[in-house]
Amino acid sequence: MSTPAIITVAITGAVPTTRDNPALPVTPERQVASAVEAYDAGATVCHVHVRDRDERPSPAPALYAAVRTASQEHRPAMHVPLPPRPPPPPPDGRSPRLPPRPRAAVLPH
Repeated sequence: MSTPAIITVAITGAVPTTRDNPALPVTPERQVASAVEAYDAGATVCHVHVRDRDERPSPAPALYAAVRTASQEHRPAMHVPLPPRPPPPPPDGRSPRLPPRPRAAVLPH
């Protein structure tokens, strides 16, 4: 008898950069490729920390949307949760907004 399980993969971590590990997927394109590879290996949930051009963690909803949308175009059953709360506002003071009603979200415990 088998026990069903949900496998979650965290493909980046919040802090490392390609200086720490040249194979780290820090661009949306590489993150999508990593998410698809993880899905094909058995993961159904992909936890992502998107990065800006300088490889710093980014709160940009457009980057999250790019990774999530492309991952789900390649593997429709893949869940790429959005951050649990709106990220901190950018330096210019505008508050980015995440799309309402995500399929899944990461909740702090």
